[in-house]
Amino acid sequence: MASQEGSSGQVLAGYAAVAEDLIDRFEALDTAQAFAPVLPFLPDTACRVLDLGAGTGRDAAWFAAQGHEVTAVEPVAAFRRAGQIRHKALGLIWFADRLPELTEVLEQYAVYDLLVLNGVWHHLELGVRGEAMANLRRLCATGGRVILSVRNGPAPADRPGFGGFADVAIEQALVVGFTLTHRAAVGSIQPANIAAGVTWDWLVLEAV
Repeated sequence: MASQEGSSGQVLAGYAAVAEDLIDRFEALDTAQAFAPVLPFLPDTACRVLDLGAGTGRDAAWFAAQGHEVTAVEPVAAFRRAGQIRHKALGLIWFADRLPELTEVLEQYAVYDLLVLNGVWHHLELGVRGEAMANLRRLCATGGRVILSVRNGPAPADRPGFGGFADVAIEQALVVGFTLTHRAAVGSIQPANIAAGVTWDWLVLEAV
């Protein structure tokens, strides 16, 4: 298995290399459709939202448009720039941070009512997911929720994935102080992923 820095660097380099091709594709996806498996568990009053691996800020902008205070975390510079331009009017707060450490975000000593990780977890090596989950709990207010999508199936060779393992994610969440509120197994909404047989487990975790 590659080192943490090596695997993480390969993923980020892979996204950076094709960022300009992915920006419009990312923005074209319907956030409400993507979050359909967990829509009943999203907040219906204004709260603090942390979008981790935010990409171009599509989902972050969707939450902000509903009146939430949203912080977007994205380590790929091209995605951040695109999001800062496209969604400037929504007042998103941006960080160039990354999992599992989330050093910059943790240094703010802030907590959030909703943490969102859409299409991110499979890029983390198994050996660092425990650290990542512990940091999610540090950032989640008691009674707050984490929405975590876990990808099952192949990932592009230049942006490697290390398997979904939703059951392991649930076990790690329970250890650090979350409970499992909801789990949904669904198919992909993207044609290329459908063709590749990609499926998703959507998890709703609540901080206790």
